[in-house]
Amino acid sequence: MKKKSVSTLIYYQDKSRKKVRTKIHVHVNKEKRARAVFSILKLLFLFLLGGSVVFGYVKYKPFRVTRVDVLGEGRFVNLEDVRKIAETNVLGKDIIVVNTAGVVEAIAHNYLAAKSVKVTKSYPRTIQVTVTERVPIALLLAKDASLLAKESTSYYFVDAEGFVLGPADKTTTNLPIISYGQKVYVGKFLEENAISYYFELLHALDENSILVSTISAFPKYVQFYTGDSVEALFTVAQSPKSQAKILARMLESFKTEGKKPRKIDLRFDKVIVEFNQEAKGTD
Repeated sequence: MKKKSVSTLIYYQDKSRKKVRTKIHVHVNKEKRARAVFSILKLLFLFLLGGSVVFGYVKYKPFRVTRVDVLGEGRFVNLEDVRKIAETNVLGKDIIVVNTAGVVEAIAHNYLAAKSVKVTKSYPRTIQVTVTERVPIALLLAKDASLLAKESTSYYFVDAEGFVLGPADKTTTNLPIISYGQKVYVGKFLEENAISYYFELLHALDENSILVSTISAFPKYVQFYTGDSVEALFTVAQSPKSQAKILARMLESFKTEGKKPRKIDLRFDKVIVEFNQEAKGTD
């Protein structure tokens, strides 16, 4: 067997290495092209899918608001009118972009008898409005005026914040009655603290065991009669609790002394007391 020279062996080894490198290079290029084609196909698929979604969304509008549900008692707030306001603001709009806070503001601004308004999205197409109305806690016996300008009296529902809810029939409710003595307007607030003071007063009198027959509320003071027919006047500028304590001590003192007061006025710095004629002395 003829031996190959060293130079010949080197030649064939280099040639063999070149063939291997060429094969590897060709293989790598094929993989790169395959990955590039796959990426292009993937992008094309995503583009077509996205286009189909957008086309379907625009054409069929799956989240367009088509319905408004309104929940509530409907006693002092007209729920049908609430529905109309809500529909004006949301029907035909995309539920995703509906501004629920704006709808709440629009309803609350028009219906002060609503204690709170809640607007929620019920996907895919419904808006739900929940109205919580103010709760009446008393009846106002207030001055009113007829079409003939003759003074008369009427009863009105009022809540704890002094908001006048509407006319009332006293025969259909057992709510306490406040003789307000002033003209009131439905849908408006009474003077600040007029009603809250009334209930604080009842609690304070009860704590001091003072029985009351009738109570009348006025802008700056409260007038009431005790169980012994003593007229008492409290200022709304001070806590009824402190005034009730003073009144209780005075009534007890007069009872011990055998005096019968007719009127006790605590509206001023100095208490004013008027006695029945048969009683001795005045203060």
